[in-house]
Amino acid sequence: MAYEDWMPEFQDVWDNLAGEYPAGTSQEEMAWAEYMFEVGFMTYAGELPPHEIEYAREEFFAVAGISRDEFDWEGWREAMGYE
Repeated sequence: MAYEDWMPEFQDVWDNLAGEYPAGTSQEEMAWAEYMFEVGFMTYAGELPPHEIEYAREEFFAVAGISRDEFDWEGWREAMGYE
């Protein structure tokens, strides 16, 4: 799904990370990161096996060049409706 079709709450989480990507990140890498973000962070438990969600998250963190500690977990939990 395209970024424009995401719920605004997920766009906010993504946008908060937009400036964090390493210099020289290609358009293809950004597209992969966006897809991995969708799979890893916009998927509810039960929609995919947990190992696929975790793989997507690890791929996202690798391309984004950030650690789990730098991710906006609070914003993500709100976007998912957990808080």
